[in-house]
Amino acid sequence: MIKLLATTILSLSILGGGATSIPIQQTKNETQNEIHIQTQTENLTNIQWHNNSCSLSNDNNSLKLFDKYSIDIEEAERSLDVYIQEEYVPFEEIIPVDYVNANSDIALMNLGDSQEQEFEHNEGYIKFVTKAYALGFYDGQIVYHIEVTTEQLKSFFVNKNDNLIIRHGSNAVTLNHQNCPAKGRKITPVTIYTAFQEPVRADEIEDLSPNYSCADGGVYYTFSVGGPSSSGDTTSVIYGNTTVVADYYLTATDTTAVQPTYVHNQSWFVESLSISFGPIGASVNVNKSHDTIDGTIMNLKGYAKRITQNVYTLNPVDWGFEGRYYFQSEGLKCTTKTLENDFTISTERLRCGFIEGEYINLSPNRLNAGDAYLQLTFNKPIYEINTYLSFWSAAEGLYFINGDYAYLQYLDANGNWITFIDLLTSNLPTDRTAQKYFEYEFIEGTYGIRFIAHKENPTIGRNKGRICIGKTKFITCEID
Repeated sequence: MIKLLATTILSLSILGGGATSIPIQQTKNETQNEIHIQTQTENLTNIQWHNNSCSLSNDNNSLKLFDKYSIDIEEAERSLDVYIQEEYVPFEEIIPVDYVNANSDIALMNLGDSQEQEFEHNEGYIKFVTKAYALGFYDGQIVYHIEVTTEQLKSFFVNKNDNLIIRHGSNAVTLNHQNCPAKGRKITPVTIYTAFQEPVRADEIEDLSPNYSCADGGVYYTFSVGGPSSSGDTTSVIYGNTTVVADYYLTATDTTAVQPTYVHNQSWFVESLSISFGPIGASVNVNKSHDTIDGTIMNLKGYAKRITQNVYTLNPVDWGFEGRYYFQSEGLKCTTKTLENDFTISTERLRCGFIEGEYINLSPNRLNAGDAYLQLTFNKPIYEINTYLSFWSAAEGLYFINGDYAYLQYLDANGNWITFIDLLTSNLPTDRTAQKYFEYEFIEGTYGIRFIAHKENPTIGRNKGRICIGKTKFITCEID
């Protein structure tokens, strides 16, 4: 939902495998989406994709880039910028002597006659792909969706309980929001051998839970890199390299950075590993039972001095609605209200009015009257709504059972109405002079809000089921 009026007309292709930048042919007056190489070395590639609102249907270079790095197209379309960093970090696995002596398969390795207390076994690379979507706003700050993929291009010899850590700089805060939870998964290619059947190859997928214990500086995921396993007549053998995909969200007050770290542990993470979260550069403190592979820091642009946040407050009287409920047979009522900064709110309503000079009311509980709703659409996306709600009285005949419902919903990017507050299970006050406060943030912004109420079997001839809408605030954010 972030939009920026771009004046730069530049697009660079990086898809040929080298460091060459090739300008894209443009049609007259067309502003292209941009692909920039920031740095590129033998093992490190940095890319920035900038959204100039050019249609992706005619942007083959962006689509090739997205395909190559598994970029979520819909999320990219809602982002201002997408940052990509691909890196191959070599590792040397530390194998303690006591571990070697306890494992006959390792003892078969040609480790020489060294009397050292551990051996370094050169196994290969960890491939990091770090992606950051400048996705939206939260509390007037830019929101980045961070996703890190790690892949063992050559597996560690010793199976351990490993960890993927994603840290960020001091100008950012981990965002654990109900609408954007962190998540992770481990993907392990296995061959499944079953008695009297041909072997089957498949990906074994395990969900990983994020650990927020150091939430101010990032998240981490713990997982086990296991070996062959047996169950009854079935044996699973790992035949490929373990891949971990993990993500989380952060809010940045200004320019910040993220850094992935892969920790290969001999013992459990929580017992022996200490992380100094916070500013990037603070080390992960480990002992010789661990192998730590750090990815390169990815720098992310800050927008602190360019974000304008506007708050629009409307009391019930400000809407200009009539003091009555219209029946479905009378048709919908529609208005448009223009506020400061050319912010407009278009309303569509049924069984909704400004009642007795007190509140905007919804009233669905009346025979042959129709559902009640107030639908608001905006010419600019909003990123937060604050409102006060209650029942009109204690005798409204609207319950969360028997098919009745009342929701507060938002319009998503695909045009679907998504419920974010179930009003009938939210303990709405029955004293309208003591309304309940509700606050909700939309990370990616929304162009529509709807209050809607339904009575399954209305039987009365009076206006009931009344839900009162009090003072309401809408908050927008824009990048200058």
